[in-house]
Amino acid sequence: MNKPVNKNARFRKHSPSVTPSREVALTVIRSVLEHGAYSNLSLDAAIRKKDMDSRDKALATQIIYGVLRNITLLTEWIKTVVTRPLEDIEPLIMDILLIGAYQLKFLDRVPAAAAVNEACEMAPQRARSFVNGVLRRLAEQGKKPVPIPKHFSATNRIATQYSHPEWIVERWIKHFGEQTAEKMCEWDQHEPPASVRVNPLLAKRDQIIKAFAERGISIKPSVYSEHGLIFRSLDEALWSKEFRKGQIVIQSEASQIICRLLKVEPDLKVLEIGAAPGTKTTYLAGLMENIGKIVALDKHAGRINLLNEAVRRQGIEIVKTIDVHDDVIPPEAGRHFDRALVDAPCTGLGTLAKHPEIRWRRKPEDVQAMAAIQLALLQDAALRLRAGGILIYAVCTLTQEENLDVVRAFLKEHRNFAVDDLKKDLSGVLEPFRGPGGTFLSLPPKTGTEGFFACRFLKGM
Repeated sequence: MNKPVNKNARFRKHSPSVTPSREVALTVIRSVLEHGAYSNLSLDAAIRKKDMDSRDKALATQIIYGVLRNITLLTEWIKTVVTRPLEDIEPLIMDILLIGAYQLKFLDRVPAAAAVNEACEMAPQRARSFVNGVLRRLAEQGKKPVPIPKHFSATNRIATQYSHPEWIVERWIKHFGEQTAEKMCEWDQHEPPASVRVNPLLAKRDQIIKAFAERGISIKPSVYSEHGLIFRSLDEALWSKEFRKGQIVIQSEASQIICRLLKVEPDLKVLEIGAAPGTKTTYLAGLMENIGKIVALDKHAGRINLLNEAVRRQGIEIVKTIDVHDDVIPPEAGRHFDRALVDAPCTGLGTLAKHPEIRWRRKPEDVQAMAAIQLALLQDAALRLRAGGILIYAVCTLTQEENLDVVRAFLKEHRNFAVDDLKKDLSGVLEPFRGPGGTFLSLPPKTGTEGFFACRFLKGM
């Protein structure tokens, strides 16, 4: 006679300890949500402390970024099975529920039992029964889409479905239309392309492709950038000898294009404001064939150290770095530059796929505050540019206030500058990057790369 089936058996504890992947996931998610840490830095630090194989690292990474990209949707789902107000649930327990819910909803290869049991193991003894009950009820619902209340407005629906703050969705609907705004939010829910650039001072693109192919790693050339490469995973690049030797650099395709729009060449004198960690700085040096001078400014000492390390690793000799204090550019930076790039601090809303936690940290008031800083930096650069010089303003965000409004405000105060129309530069395969008024605009669903805005100015004689 067969024994009666216990419906709860599949959710019982399978092991006395939590797997490293889930332990790291909880540590990182807590540090990001409760303590304001950066997900990538926190993940790197947590992995270094654990003896994890590649599968555990991959699962931890997937859970961390999956939770951060889907907090609103997962919270709405948890609401359907919890009777108490969610604000009454302590943060640790809520983080554990989010981790369990994400696995149940999105990870087909993770058995429901494993997701539920390990969540219970992570919870304090006093909360295990509650966590078990919540996740079991969610598991019974399976992979069905989370129901969105019918009374929700378009903003509410998109914000919930794609886990974006409503104020961001409202802005994008206003400036780009509902359909484009929804596509932008959807794009942010996935890992962005693993975009890498060849250092032209040390290697050629075909050489790098061949070297990785010989090790069984297939990479594709970028269609947008002559030095660009697309990997299957950034880890393939980051752990390679080519990266350690400075032959390849992590850089999005949009960022690479912006560097080329500055029209640098050997023997020029170039100013970059907001240069760290050096991704654009080092590419400009490569395009200049390591001949000339680049003065790279940043106000964050730690990031300046990263810039200096990047310059050293990539064999660059023409970069002078200056640590800026109190947002005042020191006299030693100099004047009469041929080119200037203002890589301005911004709200970063074009990088939400790569840095999902940004969406939960930014506030509406940050937009205007950043726009004021951006305009001030542009004005500083304008004073240091020679007559006939080229100035580019670039930000990795997609708000009207930080994009076209800054351009208009700058032109209003600087009659000796004019927008240099980028239409001819952005032709052929680069046509998707054409923005309004002759500017550069990367809308991720349209271009397949990070969100960026840039405008090129010419200074009158």
